Amino acid sequence: MVCAAPARRPALSNKDFAMPGLSSAPVRAWKMCPVLIAATFLAACATEISDTVTLCRELVVYTPEFQAEAANEMDALAPGAALGVLMEDYLHLRDQLRAGCGQV
Repeated sequence: MVCAAPARRPALSNKDFAMPGLSSAPVRAWKMCPVLIAATFLAACATEISDTVTLCRELVVYTPEFQAEAANEMDALAPGAALGVLMEDYLHLRDQLRAGCGQV
């Protein structure tokens, strides 16, 4: 019976850890860990949101006659009607838009 030594795995080289597309120089993966950790902590250092943009659109202005007609139709709805709930939500949304855009 012939005993053979177990096959040895080849040693890893820098080519095994090369990051394609970044550079032709091989980079060990463990060298990137401190960079990723630092980027994570630095991203959490922001104290406020920058470049905040508020979009204020002009609200549709309804004539008093149209508003009176809509009020009569709302009064004719059954209590708890889905359309009435939708209209109340729309009213609150318009109020929030006015407050947020300074249109009191």
